[in-house]
Amino acid sequence: SRFIITTEAQREALLMMNLQRNSLKRTEEDQRRNNMALFPFFINIENQTGMIIGTGKHATEKIEKLKPYGPKLTIIKEDEFQEHVLDTLPAFVIVAGEDREQNHKIAKMCRERRILVNVVDDQEYCDFIFPSLISHGKTAEHFPIPHWNIRKDIHPSPW
Repeated sequence: SRFIITTEAQREALLMMNLQRNSLKRTEEDQRRNNMALFPFFINIENQTGMIIGTGKHATEKIEKLKPYGPKLTIIKEDEFQEHVLDTLPAFVIVAGEDREQNHKIAKMCRERRILVNVVDDQEYCDFIFPSLISHGKTAEHFPIPHWNIRKDIHPSPW
């Protein structure tokens, strides 16, 4: 359809409508592309070997989240990564490098070896994701609970 725009306010309103419509389309496309069939699977990683590739902020955050669960972690600087380190077949690999293209290559190498891989902030290249973690009080207990399952109005907090 054609629009006849007579005022600056009408032009701005039309521009905003188009921006909103385009934004919604992109969001829907992103959701379809990232709609993975993820099952909330809890696994004991105590004494399991894990590898973190990268040493920046994201790598540090992942290390801190994993530490209470006792995995044996190998941390490799992104610029020191060599493919043969994957031949040790760790239970999982977290790729937290700054170079997106290299992250994707490492993810491919992991999949070729059937190693579960998580590429930080790039869900399309993840075999698993990190759920939100809730820790309470003075105990060291951590309860991994996907954030979308928390409903204050249905299940009031016992803590």
